Amino acid sequence: MRVRIVIRYEEREIQLKAEKGSNLLQLLQAGGIPISAVCAGTGNCGKCRIRVNKGRGKISTAELGLLTGEEVKKGYRLACRMVVEDDMEIEVPGEEGLQILTGVLDMNIEFNPRPEFDGLYGDKEGKGRGKAFGLAVDLGTTTVAVYLLDLLTGEEVAVASFANPQRKYGADVLRRIDYARRGDKELRELQDILIRQLNFTIEELAVKNKITVNDIYSLSLAANTVMTHLFTGTDPSGLARPPFRPVFTAPQELSPAELDIKINPRGRIQILPIVSAFIGSDIIAGLLVTDFNREEWSLLIDLGTNGEIVLGNRYKLLACSTAAGPAFEGASITYGVPGVPGAIASFRIGGDRQIDYKTINEQAPVGICGSGLVDIIAELLEHGIISRTGLIREDTGPDIFKIRDYKNMRAIEIIPEKYTAIDGPILLTQKDIREVQLAKGAIAAGISILMKEAGIGFDALANIYLAGGFGSFIDPHNACKISLLPGEMEKRIRKIGNAAGLGARGYLLDKGKREEAGLLAEKIEYIELSLREDFQAEFIQALDF
Repeated sequence: MRVRIVIRYEEREIQLKAEKGSNLLQLLQAGGIPISAVCAGTGNCGKCRIRVNKGRGKISTAELGLLTGEEVKKGYRLACRMVVEDDMEIEVPGEEGLQILTGVLDMNIEFNPRPEFDGLYGDKEGKGRGKAFGLAVDLGTTTVAVYLLDLLTGEEVAVASFANPQRKYGADVLRRIDYARRGDKELRELQDILIRQLNFTIEELAVKNKITVNDIYSLSLAANTVMTHLFTGTDPSGLARPPFRPVFTAPQELSPAELDIKINPRGRIQILPIVSAFIGSDIIAGLLVTDFNREEWSLLIDLGTNGEIVLGNRYKLLACSTAAGPAFEGASITYGVPGVPGAIASFRIGGDRQIDYKTINEQAPVGICGSGLVDIIAELLEHGIISRTGLIREDTGPDIFKIRDYKNMRAIEIIPEKYTAIDGPILLTQKDIREVQLAKGAIAAGISILMKEAGIGFDALANIYLAGGFGSFIDPHNACKISLLPGEMEKRIRKIGNAAGLGARGYLLDKGKREEAGLLAEKIEYIELSLREDFQAEFIQALDF
């Protein structure tokens, strides 16, 4: 028996036909509705909230554990837990306008194109000058940045970006690996949805800049190891279980036809080399544009969905990876959101004890993104509302925040309902604070282990380079205040923007970067934190703020 589902999404009305007994989340995903599914539909995250106006059916125990009584009264349900029994009318919250980092470090890249391009596009001067363009792609777990470059001059022509459409299969790479492991069909599905969106963006860039896709001859790509495997349609199963080995680590060079990329058929797709299952080509790209070729030591910390750390100088490079991303990307935070309009991006308690905050696009608050989360924790610590151990104090008083009960735990009312754009206040729960402690503890412990392995102290560091979406938006002072980053290094913290994108650009424009990338990949010594006997002690010590 078929039923009808009417979906209201961002001022549009979409109708789907479905078989009775179908899972609602899977139907929405198949219908192209970009709904958040952080836990890949396992019913653990509570992020696939929808509002059901007709056809609610019986609510599940899992939903009762993740939704408040007030939300249930207002018709909110979890799409992953709903089985379609009758005709339905639902509202799906949108995530348009995701803030995506495309800005890069102000650094000149030598223009030294590969010899095979010489003469391919016609005379480089005068009337015979042809058209030749390339694409540098930073393929992130959450977002994708695409740079269009003139291969005859080395100049940037345009930049485009989009949310990684694979997010609907899970916010983190492990959930996507789990989905890909179901079979070839699911692996192809993950690859196809990404390639389709990339091709759409390429065609859009071409039209806007009055060229054709046949004028694009080269694409260089930097990504973490899992995303590289999924992009190439390579089974990532080995990345999720010991001994955690990638199918390939060497740089890849493929024809557009092999991946169905819509550029000139004679062009090439070039993927930077990988180090290990947890240190991908995005880190190599970052190293290409930062100064590690010196006597002094430096740290490169990529704080995105995953947290990768490199410590090194001209003689040695040490690297590790930490499971830190979900909290700082908003995925594991009760009212956490990615960088969408209305996300609280900065937060301060003024001297008059008044709240001052800014949201993305200056819209009414819808939730808390990573940079806002760090600010909030720092301010709560500063004003004694939470302790150094992360506990919400009982004696904070009602003059700044209301302390509430949320699912049998304490919660701080950050923004009252009358100021928000959602049905209810924005809260920070005791569990959220613990999630931040776990995330920042893992990063701090990783830094400590690398420093110990190198036998140096913080006085030996010349720079801490912060890269990645989250790392480039946070306030370094507040990051140090909550002990996410070493306080001794605050003055030497340097936010470098989308270093992976800049490194991919260098790989495209400077043939010398190909050899340099290979040498860096060989030089890096990967430290597996789970095998270190001292990691647990360092981690526990780093949990306090």
